[in-house]
Amino acid sequence: MKDEARYLFLCFDAPGMQQVRLDHRPSHIEYMIAVKDITVFGGPLRNDEDTVSDGSIFCLKLPDRAAALAFMENEPYNRSGVFESVIIRRFRQMVPELHENALEEELQAEKNRVARAAAGDC
Repeated sequence: MKDEARYLFLCFDAPGMQQVRLDHRPSHIEYMIAVKDITVFGGPLRNDEDTVSDGSIFCLKLPDRAAALAFMENEPYNRSGVFESVIIRRFRQMVPELHENALEEELQAEKNRVARAAAGDC
């Protein structure tokens, strides 16, 4: 079973951008509402005291890296310069399982791979 592609966005705010983040929060929320049907999860990164947001994390179902780049190019915090750095990676969701017994299937596949490698059948 081939699962849909997921892309993870890990975004860190530039120093001193708290007010800019707050100013663009309504636009950001509107943007996320528009993509909520393809959003796996997302939310702000918070400091240890839970008093300040200093980044964001999103995971979206997208067809390819070009779509991931387009999403981030249009993201309001990114457009307004809030993010100092953005990491985009393809993400393979394991938990929660996308289908029943997915972890057990993964475990069996790994055991088979290790057995083949030990037998010299790489």
